Amino acid sequence: MILLENLSEKSRLILAEFLNQDTFGANEIVVLEKNENSFLVPMCKASNAEFFEGAFSPEGPFWKAYVDLALGEKPAGKRYAVVLDGQMYFCKNIETKYIYSLGPKKNYSCNNYLLVENASISADALIRLLSAPLDSISMTKNALVDAFKVNEIFESFGDQVKRADLAVKLANNGSLGAKDASVCLENAKNVMYYSFVASLAHALKLKPNASLAPLIEETKQFLLQKYDRVSEKNCFLSKNFYDISEKPFGETKERILLNSSEEDWFVLREAAKLQCSKFLYMLRKIYLSEAKSLGLGEKVFHLTVKELVSARQDSKGVKALALKRFEEYESNQELLPKRIIFQKQWFFDNERQSVMKGVSVSTKIMQKAKVGWVHGETDLRKNFSGKIIVTDYFSPNLVTAYGGALGVISSVGGVLSHPAVIAREKDIPCIVQVDGLIKIKENDLVEIDGKTGQIKILN
Repeated sequence: MILLENLSEKSRLILAEFLNQDTFGANEIVVLEKNENSFLVPMCKASNAEFFEGAFSPEGPFWKAYVDLALGEKPAGKRYAVVLDGQMYFCKNIETKYIYSLGPKKNYSCNNYLLVENASISADALIRLLSAPLDSISMTKNALVDAFKVNEIFESFGDQVKRADLAVKLANNGSLGAKDASVCLENAKNVMYYSFVASLAHALKLKPNASLAPLIEETKQFLLQKYDRVSEKNCFLSKNFYDISEKPFGETKERILLNSSEEDWFVLREAAKLQCSKFLYMLRKIYLSEAKSLGLGEKVFHLTVKELVSARQDSKGVKALALKRFEEYESNQELLPKRIIFQKQWFFDNERQSVMKGVSVSTKIMQKAKVGWVHGETDLRKNFSGKIIVTDYFSPNLVTAYGGALGVISSVGGVLSHPAVIAREKDIPCIVQVDGLIKIKENDLVEIDGKTGQIKILN
């Protein structure tokens, strides 16, 4: 492990504040980890960070989805998402404590500075084990209740679509000001609720009912289009739906290729992302409008909504803050490691392993081939035909490298992430959440087992 000596003073203060939460016991090891959500915006500006921290806050849509489906409880008074030097981490301790699981509870320990997940059988877990037949009946009943709840939740989705369409119209006619920014941000966060519900519904193997079929079909048709012409239906689209500093199709006229799939809950999740991007498009227009009076240009995206609104009273101070953050952002372009742990002091975790294991989210076949690394957008231009893709960058754009690839290994990702869905459709193994990828070098020969999730370096 390497001491966090290259972390900024601001991030050090955030970590110190984070440790003061009563989530953690005196001897407990705290684990902060990146997941696929961390890579939605590889380097967060203040405007992006505000959106994500709100979406994953205890009062936000992520935890609301877990509570509404009785899959967890809100971690009241805690922080779950933490942005450090523009990069987003999630607290694994909070996941193990507040998200319900039928399995044993997990905690963490260190063995020769390697992180170990310990599973302990608690009294309530033992009772569940002894009452397994009754539990299976209860679980079947709960699945029926969850299916009803999920479909009922999506019945109100149409209202969000109407609000989002109105947001695009208001944004395009220029009738918005800084005072509208907070409402717009709140709407963007709220519509993410449907995205999180769709992901959980997929994990629970629920079925969308017939009433959602028109929405699913309409969204599929939208996703399949290759846009060459700007209209009110697509002007809000950008390569990164969540980054309001990224120019949308309406400003660049650059062809947008959207992510499509045959999996219904994936389509519904994409439908929610589309509506969210409309509200964020509206927010972008407000930011750019205010940037003119401040003389900040694109640097305005280094401000939060609250700071943007306060610029009317203190334009000089707010402008200086944006410029300072811009300089910090430019100097923090190096990606931090996947995991940070606390054991009496903060460490990066760069553990190395010769045999690795992850979660298989696609076909169960075994593949043996040389690897090609994807660290970012520029690597996507490489030829991966006959190779296994290895990546610590889990963007929907990763699928552009899939032509001829024999498999995918990633440090992040989940069952419903777009690269995993496409891997299943292409029938190639995809193993995610793998630790120790730093051990694998470009052109190493590896063997991946889609059944066990095990990876071996053969040379």
